Amino acid sequence: MGFEDRQVSVLRAQKGLNIHPFQFNSLFQNLDSILTLLTKFTSIFTLISSKPIFSPHLPILLSLVCVISLFSGCAGTGASPDTLLEQNGAFLIRQARENWEHRDQEEAAYRALFFWKEALSIFPDRQDLNVEFAHACFFVSRYWEEDPPVRDSLFQAGARRLEDLLFPPDGISPDTAQSIRDNPSTRVRRIESVPDDQLIPLYWWSVNRIFYLIDQPVVERVEYREVLEAALHRILTGLPNYDQGGIYRLFGTFYARLPGVELERAEKYFSQAREAYPACFAAVVQQAQYLDTKAGNRDRFHEELTRIIRADPTVDPNILPENVRDQALAAKLLEQETYLFE
Repeated sequence: MGFEDRQVSVLRAQKGLNIHPFQFNSLFQNLDSILTLLTKFTSIFTLISSKPIFSPHLPILLSLVCVISLFSGCAGTGASPDTLLEQNGAFLIRQARENWEHRDQEEAAYRALFFWKEALSIFPDRQDLNVEFAHACFFVSRYWEEDPPVRDSLFQAGARRLEDLLFPPDGISPDTAQSIRDNPSTRVRRIESVPDDQLIPLYWWSVNRIFYLIDQPVVERVEYREVLEAALHRILTGLPNYDQGGIYRLFGTFYARLPGVELERAEKYFSQAREAYPACFAAVVQQAQYLDTKAGNRDRFHEELTRIIRADPTVDPNILPENVRDQALAAKLLEQETYLFE
């Protein structure tokens, strides 16, 4: 079982997402056909489970629906296996994106993560899906997951999904490819030559890598400094406004947690993020969490987080889920204020 499979298994167990694999046959074109049939038998379905997609009885129910479909004229059209696979992959993508729209709800966020993981088993090389999965790994880990080891594993999973896109093995052996990836100078050269159409993957790779390193030993953060600074500067030159100016927040967070760096550098980047995107709560919360705690600026920590809790999260509907979760995180940080400033 691979790294990501182990991680998804952990999440399933924690959140009760008991999704069972099942076999498709010629009766159905794709999962949409199955769901269409399920709607015809809502009363049966309700008796079995209040969460149909994640019911442990789903294989049994699907078998029942298959039998009924023989008598209801719902048989499939004999599509080829490749067509079925592609259609089922498209279904998984739709499910991921529909759940993602409700990511401010815990169950929807975890479902989106699961469906993207399953979609990637069908379309492993699609850049958009790898980016969406990495984004979801960050969101779930940052805003929902409470177990530190699982949180770290999610950040790692998000970064690793993008490794092959950004640092392709180019036909060499896996061991040699890993050796190249582990060489800072080689990585820096590759990052500096990343084309513009790969800047978004580079951004989410950097996000997951930095948030993973935040709580790791100092020596590990220092080891990654050269590589991550190269990535951040490359993103800054080509993608400064993406994710509500996320690159400025990322610089601020990274420098606030990097030993030997003057805190004024982190302050500068957080100020740029806040001034450019005042409706985005993330810059304020990250500044309080990583910079103010390190600088001992308790007054600003308390004042700014209190302001965020009272602010209107709907000013920019595009980031409403993030703002809602940042408000929850602000409240949690205020509860820990005494401990954080001991």
